[in-house]
Amino acid sequence: MELSLNYNVFKKGNFAYTLTLTPSYILENTLVSLSGTYNGAELTYGRQELGDMGSPGQNGTPVAVVQEGKPLGQILTYVYQGIDASGKFIFKDLNGDGTINGSDRTVTGNGLPKFLIGFGNTLSYKNWDLNVFFRGVFGHDLVNSFRAFYEVPAYITSYNLPKTTTNMRNADGQLLAVTSGTLSSLYVENGDFVSLDNVALGYNFILPKSSAFSKIRLYVAGNNLFYITKYTGVDPNPRYTDPETGNTPLITGMDRRDTWFRTRSFTFGANFVF
Repeated sequence: MELSLNYNVFKKGNFAYTLTLTPSYILENTLVSLSGTYNGAELTYGRQELGDMGSPGQNGTPVAVVQEGKPLGQILTYVYQGIDASGKFIFKDLNGDGTINGSDRTVTGNGLPKFLIGFGNTLSYKNWDLNVFFRGVFGHDLVNSFRAFYEVPAYITSYNLPKTTTNMRNADGQLLAVTSGTLSSLYVENGDFVSLDNVALGYNFILPKSSAFSKIRLYVAGNNLFYITKYTGVDPNPRYTDPETGNTPLITGMDRRDTWFRTRSFTFGANFVF
């Protein structure tokens, strides 16, 4: 559900300011059915675990779950509880059977955002104009795959590790001693952010009637200038599909290890209108 609001805040003399708001609220969704008939066969799934973390050490680890009566976008992991005295992960035993296995994975996040907003500002003074556009996305979670794989001290001989690896200790200072990562709620992070997407400053020349041009404008612009977020990965933007599993929209929120930083760019230009 989207709304666009344009408001002329004020215009006095040579100065004017216009505000534009474009809020979008993502309505709740429910998966009605995973069952049906296909080529004459009756299919009754009800619940399906999807995706794969991959190597090293996490082949066959699902990353999402779709379930009848539940919303799309669910992230599936173990529930992290700490590090034990021997340096191993402690995960919550959800079914109480005394064994940690795939049946103890549960929904620990959702990759679909709940609210998006664009905040545009246009200011003009005499021949100058300034456009500033902010963007905010809220309510989505991301699996920080780089942490989920490499926040393991034992990998220091093979991979570049994040600085946070040295924090993987228990209360007594025992360093994490496992030989590979395990996907858990520890690596599901809130992806909320506010970004400054674009700033453009321009100057419009006043031309005589005898000029060959009807308009000349010089400008400088910047794109992807900064993000305000608590997300510790490369890019806090939502992942609406998963490229490692055929870009299926049933797997969301996976910040894969091949994500690269968004480019911050600056442009200087001129517009000549005949």
